[in-house]
Amino acid sequence: MSKLKKLLPKRDLRARWLWVLALALTAVKLGLCSFQLIVASPDLSPIDDTLMFNLAKSISAGNWLGEYDWLTLGKHSFYALWLAFLNLLHVNIVVGGQALFAVSCLVLLAALKPVMRTNWGRLFVFAVTLYTPASWAENTLRVYRDNIYPSLVLLALAGLLGAFTRFREKPLRALPYYVPLRRPGCATRTTRCCCRSFCARRRFILLICFWTKALRTKRAAWRCCWYH
Repeated sequence: MSKLKKLLPKRDLRARWLWVLALALTAVKLGLCSFQLIVASPDLSPIDDTLMFNLAKSISAGNWLGEYDWLTLGKHSFYALWLAFLNLLHVNIVVGGQALFAVSCLVLLAALKPVMRTNWGRLFVFAVTLYTPASWAENTLRVYRDNIYPSLVLLALAGLLGAFTRFREKPLRALPYYVPLRRPGCATRTTRCCCRSFCARRRFILLICFWTKALRTKRAAWRCCWYH
């Protein structure tokens, strides 16, 4: 243990340098992932990749979901909206998905502040999460919802962590974490069909968190009633 302590820096990393290094790691990963190629299989996935691609083309052309047929409501269409949004910004699909995952990791970095004592530890968790092999695996290269679904789940969990660890503080301190916690939940409902259990557990934990805070301070009671 004494040898390990000698390897650790004596001074903690400043908050400014923490975010500078985090953004630098993000830029490096986006640069690396920009060389990845999209896995396209239009003939093998008529109700998956091809469906999302066609829906995105219809949305970009201003025709919403296009002419109604047996595939129009075959899958939830949030990923098609995501593709149309990336097309509007002229951003590559792979880079756009990695950028969304990086935003989720940055929210996690901010949420970890009350939990971890040192900024070096937060930076380590951020780097490990950002560069996890699952974030740039082959399934994330498809023109399909698997490209952004891990990012939405991580963003919701990061918001949950940030809100739960700040339930004893003033409501405004925890308020920014309710936005990434609430919005990805709506997106997952329109991205994947098997997310009901995740959303139900997220709501249950949120209710416990909110009602616990309401018992400690009357100022948070209106938030509990609003979410419930």
